[in-house]
Amino acid sequence: LGAPPGLTMMGVSERAWAKMKANPLAPRASMLSIVDWEHAWSKDKPFPFTPSVAEMNGLNVALDLYLNEGPAAVWARHALTAKAMRAGVAAMGLSIWAASDNIASPTTTAVRTPQGIDEKALRQAARARYGVMFSSGRGETLGKLTRIGHMGPTAQPIYAIAALTALGGAINSLGQ
Repeated sequence: LGAPPGLTMMGVSERAWAKMKANPLAPRASMLSIVDWEHAWSKDKPFPFTPSVAEMNGLNVALDLYLNEGPAAVWARHALTAKAMRAGVAAMGLSIWAASDNIASPTTTAVRTPQGIDEKALRQAARARYGVMFSSGRGETLGKLTRIGHMGPTAQPIYAIAALTALGGAINSLGQ
């Protein structure tokens, strides 16, 4: 959506509500109690914790932008940017982490780290030389891939060009 990080959206089915309510060991009367959240959206029920005002305001703005642009246009813009990013990655002779474009995220491109390149040094070079920040892999993918986000307001082909320029320049600066 383009909202600030920190919020998590959650949907709970009727079946899940019933299972949680039936669990005597589930936490109650705390922010960890999802059961206590069931009616927290209602004006006459207290929310189980104080949400971040900045995050809630950011979410409101992001939702306004989403609704003004229209869901179909937002999805199309993300798909176009992902396609541009992946075409650029392929043109550089690099490969994406996903087995195919069909399962790759429209909001992030995970690029396999080229042989002989230190992934952390690649991210540092992109930031220092181009002002572009990439993310690392996590867990067993740490050091093996670089994640390039293109979501929300950065889901524009011009941002893909900037990210690809930084990626290629960083790799080049590291000797490849």
